[in-house]
Amino acid sequence: VDLARETGETERLAAAESAFGRIEAMIDEALVMARDPDEIETADEAVDLADLAADCLESGDFGDLPADSDLVVEDPGPVAGDATLLRRAIGNLIGNAFDHGGDAPAVRVGVDERGVYVADDGPGLPDDERDRAELTDFGVSPDGGTGIGLAIVERVAAAHGWTLEIGESAEGGFRATLVGAEPTR
Repeated sequence: VDLARETGETERLAAAESAFGRIEAMIDEALVMARDPDEIETADEAVDLADLAADCLESGDFGDLPADSDLVVEDPGPVAGDATLLRRAIGNLIGNAFDHGGDAPAVRVGVDERGVYVADDGPGLPDDERDRAELTDFGVSPDGGTGIGLAIVERVAAAHGWTLEIGESAEGGFRATLVGAEPTR
């Protein structure tokens, strides 16, 4: 980065900054994975799902989204939890939905009687892969991610006293629910 600035060859700075952002995210994820969920301190804040989802999109964490993709917050009410940890968990789930939800995924975020969910209308996850999906080991996935997104979501859920449930969305796609997360209405 310094060399690019010194020489004036700045065309690669954006790529370097993006790489630094991914490295920082991997370090943050590794730190979450290294801690026992029972020892992770969680704040009890009112976290607005609409604001959180908008922040996830605006951050650029997902790279270039598929054309015609859509993110809808079905119930934008606040949820009680730790804003930073929820941002990490919901961000991972939204990113997974955009990465694996097909050519033009419709991703939904909301809260219902079971908890907070992220669902898509993509191809879903085959039944034989659902159990393994939650137990992903650390490693780099083929799409450039760390390969530990769902494991991090599971840790964040456990730190709050919730559980992660993986299933099929109403549209036949993927759905992840943080069971036990409650609205603060």
